[in-house]
Amino acid sequence: TAVQFEDQSWTYADLAARARDIAAALRARGIVDGDLVGVMLQRGPDMIASILGVLASGAGYVPLDPAFPRERLDFMVGDAGLSLLLTMNELAQAVDFPVERTLTIDAPNALDADDGERDQTVVADNAETVAYVIYTSGSTGKPKGVRVPHRSVANFLSSMRRQPGI
Repeated sequence: TAVQFEDQSWTYADLAARARDIAAALRARGIVDGDLVGVMLQRGPDMIASILGVLASGAGYVPLDPAFPRERLDFMVGDAGLSLLLTMNELAQAVDFPVERTLTIDAPNALDADDGERDQTVVADNAETVAYVIYTSGSTGKPKGVRVPHRSVANFLSSMRRQPGI
């Protein structure tokens, strides 16, 4: 079991297949290495698959918590310069973002792509490429987006493996 959430249980094969489908749908919509994709989903298996799918497409992701106030979400979306928003139908109107640049993963045929797209995985060839953008709390005013490159993520995970041993 790779992911267990409420009554859902996904194997690693299920998770990988869903992430590949999402990555292929993103590439089919023009997402390329270095783009930023907003991920606004409720917690659950699709959130994990979506993050993996965004990374597999070559893009970086911007986590957008649907529980945040609309004003904060709109600011983050505009400030990050998103190429696309990945969400679900019930959340699509929670931010001011063009519908033609929105991928609602629960829409019929939203993740349909040809097998050539589905089999491609983009590997960042530059460790400085952005993996994700995280926004500060905004305690001093407006939140600030911090771009975290793949190098920093790899270093963090490596250090966590050594100490405390995850």
